[in-house]
Amino acid sequence: MSAGGDDMIPLGVRLTVQPDPKTMTRAEKRVMKEGFLAMATHWHSNFLPRHFEESAKTKYRHQNRSSKWQKRKEQLARLGKAQRGGLVDNVLTGQLEQTAKAIKTISAFPTRATVRMSGPKYITMNPTTARGQPDKAKEITTVTRREQKTLNAIFKKHVVRGFNKIRRRSKKVIRIG
Repeated sequence: MSAGGDDMIPLGVRLTVQPDPKTMTRAEKRVMKEGFLAMATHWHSNFLPRHFEESAKTKYRHQNRSSKWQKRKEQLARLGKAQRGGLVDNVLTGQLEQTAKAIKTISAFPTRATVRMSGPKYITMNPTTARGQPDKAKEITTVTRREQKTLNAIFKKHVVRGFNKIRRRSKKVIRIG
């Protein structure tokens, strides 16, 4: 991705000149940032909702819930107090699902992207302090290998397109003689 190997002088007829490396670096950073932003946005809008489906337990390898909790959840479902019949691990009242899907801030950088979501008080990023609780933050942020490949493809598509635009804009052909 660097400008170093792109300078060509075929037969002394054309000279391809790259712009100032500082400008190129800035443009590269912008392209990388856009790629990470596209990837994070896709994850939030397409993959995050899958964590709140019944199949999520096996797909994302959720920690097993205790039989006591499962019975309690089934009881709440019969009373109409548990969403989706109590069959989805990460859904009881639906508060986690609603807040995680709705409120987000995506920050993209040339090296990564961060998705900040709100959640109920019982969600902690430090699961060791939540006695007996599964690591729900990990459960809703896990991606499968197939999803990782899709995210990589989205990133690559944006970065390749961005670098091709930079390349088209930055080359100057100077005719000699």
